[in-house]
Amino acid sequence: KHLELFLSKLVQLTKTGNSEDAIRASIGVVALHNFGYRDFDLLTKTFDRLIPQSDKEYAKFTSWCAGQLICHPNLAKARYTQHLFQRSIGWIRHKGQRARPLSACYLIASLSENDGSSVVSFNSHFQSVTWSLISHNSPEIIQSAAYAFSRYAKAIINYGRGEMDSFFHFFNMFCKSLLTYGSPVKKYASISLIRELILINSDYFFSDFQFFYDSFLNFYNKS
Repeated sequence: KHLELFLSKLVQLTKTGNSEDAIRASIGVVALHNFGYRDFDLLTKTFDRLIPQSDKEYAKFTSWCAGQLICHPNLAKARYTQHLFQRSIGWIRHKGQRARPLSACYLIASLSENDGSSVVSFNSHFQSVTWSLISHNSPEIIQSAAYAFSRYAKAIINYGRGEMDSFFHFFNMFCKSLLTYGSPVKKYASISLIRELILINSDYFFSDFQFFYDSFLNFYNKS
């Protein structure tokens, strides 16, 4: 009876449209999951109503909660990881008020860290929204995007080695292309992204290190 009342309260919190209530409900969902509540489908359906969040800190917290739900993945959790990844791609592709790029970046990073084996199959989908993320004029979105790509790169190294070379080649060429633009924002995006990727796989970028170093030094001298 107490459990049913608790679940009913969580559902009520998901319907208020209030961000603080969404955080309370997220905590409740994760608590039930960590205490061994077995109806994973009900928990995920409840959690789905709580995302995406537009506020940075709320987006980060709900993304952490998503990571808790899929940690130590089994078949059901792997399917939910894929569902959340597809939702994230949709948030990036949306335009105007429906777009939630910040939430998407934090969620993709969390999914990649906690269930990397389930996200690597979305490599082509993720690459297809690269420009949408990096073309934002917001340094905050660019930084979160660079971090998301680095977490995804780590998953590729661990679980998708067959695609590793093509993945890093794509981003190597992409970052070089960004440097050809006159826009300082594009150059900043290139710096942010390549820095994260070099930290993940420095060996791959060794031959281009001098090129990027000179390009970044020139950028900072002019800024």
